[in-house]
Amino acid sequence: MYGNLDPLEPFKGYERDYKIPVGATLGENEFTDATAGGLNKFGKNLWSAKFELDYKPSEGTLIYASVNRGVKAPGYNNGLVSIGLPFSEYYFKPERLMAYEVGLKSNIFGRMGNISVSSFYYDYKDYHAISFIGVGSFITNNDAKLYGLEADISLKPVRGLTIQVNGGLLHSKLYDAANAAQIVDDREMPIAPSWTISGLVRYDFDVD
Repeated sequence: MYGNLDPLEPFKGYERDYKIPVGATLGENEFTDATAGGLNKFGKNLWSAKFELDYKPSEGTLIYASVNRGVKAPGYNNGLVSIGLPFSEYYFKPERLMAYEVGLKSNIFGRMGNISVSSFYYDYKDYHAISFIGVGSFITNNDAKLYGLEADISLKPVRGLTIQVNGGLLHSKLYDAANAAQIVDDREMPIAPSWTISGLVRYDFDVD
C-alpha cells in the first residue's frame, strides 16, 4: 500500500513533526535487478550538433542563421516520497530539442554603439516536465514549442556613458501537462514570461 494520492488532501495519512510518512513510502528505493526485473537499466546513444551560416555584408555587420540539436539524458523517477508508480513507469525518455535562430548584429551607430536582433523557434520532443502527486514529484515527457524575438541596443553618446536597453517577446506551449490536481491541459512553459524588458545606464570615469 502507498500513502494517500488524493490531490485535494496530499498530507492525509502522513505523520506530523516530519516523521516518516505512513505506508510503504520508502520501498520504491529498492530499485534493483531483483525487484525491478531489468527495468532499472537502459542503453541509449545521444548526439548533439550545431550548423551555422554567417554572412558579413559590411564591416561591423553580421547576419547569421543556425540550427542546433540538443539532448538531455533520460532517467528514473525514484524519489524519497512514493507517488505509487509501478516499476514499468519509473523511466522517463531523453529530451530532444531542435533550435532554429536567425539574427543580425551591427555597429550601425559606429563608435556610438551597436544593435542586435534575433528570432528563434524551439521544438521540444519529450521535454522533461515536472509534475506532482500529493507531496511527491516526478518527471513526465511532454512535447513543447517555444518561439520569440529578442533585441538589444547599446549606445555610448559621450565618453564614459553607456545606455543599454534590451527586450523580448516570447510564446510557449507545453502540451498535455498535468498540474498538482492531475488536470491535463496545454500550458505555458515554466520561467517563460511572454515579454521582458531591462535597461542599464552607466557612467565610468577615472580616479586619480
